[in-house]
Amino acid sequence: MKLTVTYWLSVAFASRELSPSEKLAGAAIAYSIQAGADQIAHRQLGEAYACSPRSAMRAVRALERLGWLTVTRTSGEANVYALCLPEAPEQVRKAVRS
Repeated sequence: MKLTVTYWLSVAFASRELSPSEKLAGAAIAYSIQAGADQIAHRQLGEAYACSPRSAMRAVRALERLGWLTVTRTSGEANVYALCLPEAPEQVRKAVRS
């Protein structure tokens, strides 16, 4: 099964391990990917969900550490992002199926 942005968002927003900031940053990245732009700078990410670039960077690091994103760091300002799913707890999978 191919991971879709819609499915990723539903699982991420049902997750209790992500903070509201991490969910918003993840949503901004997911919508960028859906629009065809998998490369986004922390400044742009911060603007997309009304936070500082520093807050965006912290949220991205947390999403990556928890297994929700993979980040390919580039020599430029923007990084390349890919959505992925950590092992979702059973209650999250059930909530998404409902």
